[in-house]
Amino acid sequence: MPKKKFTAPSTRPLLLKEDGQEYARVEKMLGGNKLQAYCYDGKLRICNIRGTMRKKVWMEPEDYILIS
Repeated sequence: MPKKKFTAPSTRPLLLKEDGQEYARVEKMLGGNKLQAYCYDGKLRICNIRGTMRKKVWMEPEDYILIS
């Protein structure tokens, strides 16, 4: 059986926030394409994961995301 090659996760460029956007930390995955995020303005929000990111970008608690 051939060994699987390990590929290191690629790093993505940092997207800077614009008007109407905020940085947040993922607190909990809620299921159904929703997550609970703690924003830097001090509020806890429930966010939807947009369709183009659902199965391509995996998010876990303690990850930092950009919400709008």
